[in-house]
Amino acid sequence: MLEVYLKDADKQKHFSTMDMEAGNPVQRWQVYQLDGTPLFRKGNRYYLTLQNLTDEIPENFEKLVSRISYTEIIPAHPMRENGVYRFRTAKAIVTLGSTEKLYREVTMVSTDLPDLLELYNLIRAGNIRPEVSYGGKHGGKPRHELMEELAQALMFIGVLEKRLVDAESERLTAEENTSDGSNTPNGVVTRETVAIKRSEKEIKLEDEVANLRRESERMKDKLFAITRDEAVLLHRLQNVQYIVDDLRSAFFPFSENRRLANKLSDFLTMEYK
Repeated sequence: MLEVYLKDADKQKHFSTMDMEAGNPVQRWQVYQLDGTPLFRKGNRYYLTLQNLTDEIPENFEKLVSRISYTEIIPAHPMRENGVYRFRTAKAIVTLGSTEKLYREVTMVSTDLPDLLELYNLIRAGNIRPEVSYGGKHGGKPRHELMEELAQALMFIGVLEKRLVDAESERLTAEENTSDGSNTPNGVVTRETVAIKRSEKEIKLEDEVANLRRESERMKDKLFAITRDEAVLLHRLQNVQYIVDDLRSAFFPFSENRRLANKLSDFLTMEYK
């Protein structure tokens, strides 16, 4: 269930409070409403509830939203790495939901419901890495490091490609001036004239073009290797978790042996990480 917290809800014109009592012995409580919609209270904060992530916040409440929170239990498989995930304004914490590792708990907060829904879908689909991993040493790099390295590499490649275009343009201009005989004695183009036109600057430009091309390809190969290695390591860790769960089911079926099963699970997972 979603909890949509509202700022200054009790200061709105159509906010109302009603005292209620019932039972024997008598129980007393208060009921809150805003524009006819029931509200709940935690401390000094008021919030309304929605059943699903796909529900819409009432239009008259959209400008009052200060925070949206959501908690859900998801299956342990396919494996999702424990840690802190982020997408735009949304943040999620994924942790083990039980000692038996049968499920994971996802706790999410945001100020924007579409961002919350998108992050939830990314986690369930396995298309996002945690910004902060709770898994310790696990290979690969956290998402924020990969994103920073990717952004820097793409920026550098863009600079290289622009310099490459400028160098090519300058080289072509030099070749045209050489071929049409401009600035040559009597307009006659000879081998000696061509040699003179192939100035030291042009030769340096050609060398720089070749170096830039090699550097660009090297950076692209590096990015490909990072993505490939990350996928391989995550796949291996997921397979290890499947093996651990199968061993637990086969050799420790009874509740009195569950503690030993968990120790074996932690040991094998640590070894393969």
